[in-house]
Amino acid sequence: MNIALLTIGDELCIGQIINTNASWIADRCTQIGAFITCHSTIKDNPLDIIHELDRLRINNAMIIITGGLGPTHDDSTKATLCSYFHDTLIEHQDTLQFLQERYISRNIFFSERNREQAFVPSACTVLKNPRGTAPGLLFAQTDCTFIALPGVPAEMKGIMQEYVLPIIQDRFLEENTTKPFYRTLITKGIPESTLADLIGNPSEFLAIQESLAFLPSFQGVRLRLGVYHHNAESAIQRLDVLEQIL
Repeated sequence: MNIALLTIGDELCIGQIINTNASWIADRCTQIGAFITCHSTIKDNPLDIIHELDRLRINNAMIIITGGLGPTHDDSTKATLCSYFHDTLIEHQDTLQFLQERYISRNIFFSERNREQAFVPSACTVLKNPRGTAPGLLFAQTDCTFIALPGVPAEMKGIMQEYVLPIIQDRFLEENTTKPFYRTLITKGIPESTLADLIGNPSEFLAIQESLAFLPSFQGVRLRLGVYHHNAESAIQRLDVLEQIL
């Protein structure tokens, strides 16, 4: 199952904020068995968003989008998605009630700008966000599923854990497909080039869809083995064999 990650925000493009959302999402999706094809980070610009959606949907079963769902003028993700799917915004009553109660409980004036957060594209499935004001949005298309999440990490993680990760897990159970399993070996005191010479040609012991990656650092070189199997038991057995070879 191929998944692309699209992160939207000028602050990310200029380096003002580190993109921790993408690494967290990728890690959780990979643990389930999904294959992350790319991390794309773009400005909060409608034309850029549309261009990336067209590009990413070609080879991916799902696109997970974060950022740009806020109530200010520089948050354009929701309106752009509405336009992209030729949809219209409607007021979502459950979200409206949640927002009103949230502001009242905090003794904060509920403005028309706040109310705009309750407007969502009519064709989407609303993913509740009890940690913030912008709900997640899910668009199920025949070729690809689009999921837009808030950029605030705590809000994104909450919706991912409650809704998105279970959706991905269910798809794997339905399709009974293979998924990746990884094991990382740590070496010390061996330069990367020397280690590569000692190992030789990985294609001599790696099967199709198996991988070996070199991850150098000042602490040493990590060797990440990757295999694809239907179940963990078979994957562990194969990883044991590859580890012994190394």
